[in-house]
Amino acid sequence: NATVVRCRSNGDFWIGSENGLFLFRQSFNQWEQHLYPFSDPKNIVMELFQSSTKELWVGTIDGIVVIAKDGTRRHIASIYGKKLGLVTGINEDIHGNIWVTSGSEFLGAYMWNGTRWNHFGAESGIGDVFIHKIRKGKNGVLYFMSLQFPDRGKGVFVYNGTRFSNIGVKDGLLDGRVYAFIEEGNGTQWFGTQEGMSRLKEGKWKHWGSAVLEKMTKVYTTAQDHQGNVWFSNYSATLGYIDRND
Repeated sequence: NATVVRCRSNGDFWIGSENGLFLFRQSFNQWEQHLYPFSDPKNIVMELFQSSTKELWVGTIDGIVVIAKDGTRRHIASIYGKKLGLVTGINEDIHGNIWVTSGSEFLGAYMWNGTRWNHFGAESGIGDVFIHKIRKGKNGVLYFMSLQFPDRGKGVFVYNGTRFSNIGVKDGLLDGRVYAFIEEGNGTQWFGTQEGMSRLKEGKWKHWGSAVLEKMTKVYTTAQDHQGNVWFSNYSATLGYIDRND
């Protein structure tokens, strides 16, 4: 029931109606672009993470780009002389340390404490493996998803802020090559693996493997919606979900 329309010089326009006054803000743009020159490998983004200090950490195929709140950038191509290359995992622990991993370039994980970098590997309990992603669970606990060939991998390494523990095939995980993780508010944990989905709920495992997913078991990413359905996508661009009734 619009009764009047008035345009502004910037392309916005007002609509007056029986239900009130409305403004269409065509000029409003919530997006901004951070782009490097053509063919720059830093344009290929594998991970995004915003730290507690509001810095945007960008994992690229040429290391890390850190974008400050004022828009200034710094490029971290190497750590202690070692080229980073492909960075696929970035997250922050409960102490404010930033963790960085790669699914194929370097083993273990690097941790930035605001002053210097430290490396964590087999001697630290994280395993001599590639880490594809780092995801945060309840209470700020970090989950490091490992990849390893040619065996089934070593599953997930869990960092509680002081030490690492491991969840692997021996503990009930469907497969040790893990790509994705989410934790529900009630503590139920979902793992996306090479061989399908695994869920740990109230101490009991349930799996969705090749019998259900057939040839599309490689679960690459997961998310939960407001109705409690767990969505997943695999490497073949197939989208599905598991509802609350399994």
